[in-house]
Amino acid sequence: EAERVYRDILRRDPNHADAWHLLGVLAHTAGQPGQALDYIGHALKLIGGHPSYYFNLGEVYRSLNQHDKARDCYREAVRLNPRHAAAHNNLGTMLQEQGDLPGAEACYRRALQIRPNYALAQNNLGAALLARKRWPEARACLEEALRLDPAYAEAHNNLGSAWQGEGDLVRARACFQQALRLKPNHATAHHNLGTLYHRHGQLAEAQACFREALRLKPDFAEAHYSTGALLKEMMKFDEAQACFERALRLKRDYVEALSMLATVFELQGKPAEAAAAMRKALALKPADELRLKASFIFPTIYPSVEELHRQRNRVRENLARLAQEKLTLEDPGHPAGGPLFFLAYQGLNDRAIQADLAALYARAAPDLGYVAPHCVPGTAARTGPIRIGFLSTFFYHHTIAKLNLGYIRHLSRADFHVTAFRFAGHEDAMAAAVRQAADEAVTLPADLEAARQQIAQRQLDVLFFTDIGMNPLTYFLAFARLAPVQCVTWGHPVTTGIPTVDYFLSSTHLEPEDAEDHYTERLIRLPHLNTYYHPPRLSAPIKTRRDFGLPEDSHLYVCPQTLFKIHPEFDPLLAGILRADPKGLVVFLAGMHPHWAELLTQRLRRSMPAEVNRVRFLPQQSGEDFLHLEHVADALLDPIHFGGGNTSLEAFAVGTPVVTLAGQFLRSRITYACYRQMGLDECIARDAEDYVRIAVRLGTDPAWRQQVRARIEGARHVLFENPATVRELEGFLIEAVKRGRAMPSD
Repeated sequence: EAERVYRDILRRDPNHADAWHLLGVLAHTAGQPGQALDYIGHALKLIGGHPSYYFNLGEVYRSLNQHDKARDCYREAVRLNPRHAAAHNNLGTMLQEQGDLPGAEACYRRALQIRPNYALAQNNLGAALLARKRWPEARACLEEALRLDPAYAEAHNNLGSAWQGEGDLVRARACFQQALRLKPNHATAHHNLGTLYHRHGQLAEAQACFREALRLKPDFAEAHYSTGALLKEMMKFDEAQACFERALRLKRDYVEALSMLATVFELQGKPAEAAAAMRKALALKPADELRLKASFIFPTIYPSVEELHRQRNRVRENLARLAQEKLTLEDPGHPAGGPLFFLAYQGLNDRAIQADLAALYARAAPDLGYVAPHCVPGTAARTGPIRIGFLSTFFYHHTIAKLNLGYIRHLSRADFHVTAFRFAGHEDAMAAAVRQAADEAVTLPADLEAARQQIAQRQLDVLFFTDIGMNPLTYFLAFARLAPVQCVTWGHPVTTGIPTVDYFLSSTHLEPEDAEDHYTERLIRLPHLNTYYHPPRLSAPIKTRRDFGLPEDSHLYVCPQTLFKIHPEFDPLLAGILRADPKGLVVFLAGMHPHWAELLTQRLRRSMPAEVNRVRFLPQQSGEDFLHLEHVADALLDPIHFGGGNTSLEAFAVGTPVVTLAGQFLRSRITYACYRQMGLDECIARDAEDYVRIAVRLGTDPAWRQQVRARIEGARHVLFENPATVRELEGFLIEAVKRGRAMPSD
């Protein structure tokens, strides 16, 4: 009817601009953008310029994703009518989509000056502030939008993102769920709820949310990306790769997806593909964070010692080159950046590289050097129990939690107040045990600045990092001065290189005489192996070799370590064992990705072609099955250069001997330290030849093997739940707090 009226007007007056304009609006509403452009364009030719005409022309261009033209139309509309609130708002949305967040914010604020009760502009301003991580300001805008329109689903969704940014995940979830009650087909709210579940470690719920978001919106690139990130965490690297590639087909300039794809390729052991993905990311966005990530891609399994040294030299050269440049990192932990995790597995002294890397980050991101108010020089000393915070990303069923739960639980409460800092995710019995063991348990937000503030609020005397080097957020938190005393231990057994980490806590037998040269921290050698470890128990029924598909008549040499610990220089020892024992079988676990086993097998075919057919790869084993596998072994093989820690402690708990060759760095000396503490030396090799001899004797001499098992079973009590380890840690901490630290003076 409206169209008939407008056409009647035009028959009487072909130059009636308003009729042409309104016909264009009708065509746009009817999904006919081509006609809409013609009609509104004709109206503009007739009248020369009108704010409403330009506004609606912008709407048509916006529907066609011609954002530059839409932006220009909205600009012309506000030029012609500076009080056109909707045009200011829509100009803001175009600027925001093009990455001009300050410009977008200015537009939304101008729209609100003109029309204070404009819920849409309040929501959009909140969204722009969210994109700039200005969480409290964003929240205030979104709460105002909801005061104006309580049923505004998009504002509920955005408010959830604001609460999530501030670390209040309970309120965030409530907002996302309210958005979905109001608008069940809100794909973005499903996606946001999924990311929240992901952060909580509720992986099945997260996956269901992402699946629903993609059902509603199959071309939702961000939901494909988030699904990939989830699958990567679940170690399903092939599926994660497919998700990132789908996201990139939908959004070719998706830099974060390229960066994550590079991470997956690196974890799969495909460094060339990882480097290619980073080159594409850098071509789209030549950011310094991405340049750093591209400079430090490592193989997981080295094909040879020569390639290992070539890669190490490449890292050194890249570090030296980057040190000469003026880098700026706005957010070093995202989408790239962090510690050189795989460096430690090369088996060399990493002090210089780690220190150079830390210095590079400190120069490129000066804000990393935040100092908590109570750590500023001249601040009055606090009295009362020592406030210590234990911090890790891995306070769940993980080696780190197993090694440190006893400390958290048993430190004297007369002398210490204990806080456990963890991050959301991986809720399990061990996570609950850590929470219950501490006087206070704090779940930190996955945002560097917000996490620092929460730690600083506790006014700690000591910040105890159980590990630094396995997670970017923990690594970058260590650059701040959050307690007068900051220390780390051997959860990741290599120096951090970070000047604000004061002490590295080790033990006498873990370190050779010259070990100070390996650390930028002050090395502390405690008398006993510094862990209060709760030993596991074999559950009934006891599994046999047959349960693992292993032959009963073979001599089993089991090396149940992550495959990137298997250094090329370990190959001759494996070959020596199998040559000396024709009934020997070396057993590995296939690892997180089958490609690792393929890469290692390829190397072994070259280095020990006659013996490689007696190497077996089993699937990854659960905690219980892992323990049973250790129990059925004749001997465990401790890799050289980077040996076992938790694995060896579990082996001793079930009485299985571990052959070890102590190297010059802590990461190859944990099993050695266990034996020294037990007063046993039968399985400590002097050199590679002796390693082969001991292993073969364990495999082929049942009587001697049983004798060694009996000695381990008689002495292992000193490794487990040893109160001396707690008293020694307490003594060090009390003295360290008394001595204090010379605080930085700006």
